[in-house]
Amino acid sequence: MIPQSVRQRRGWLEGTELVFCDDADGVRVMSAQEALAQFRLSIAGTASPVAELLDERRQAATRGD
Repeated sequence: MIPQSVRQRRGWLEGTELVFCDDADGVRVMSAQEALAQFRLSIAGTASPVAELLDERRQAATRGD
């Protein structure tokens, strides 16, 4: 259970979906909305992942993979 003081400070209401991220710095807890926002920021300015995948598939098809 997440302590009430932490939930209040973070603005997490009852029913807020939480995400646990285990990385090199330890385990971080954030709301699903916060995680999505961080993901969007991390890929901002990069090519679309879908466009990259389609391009890779086209190149593979051209090579005959």
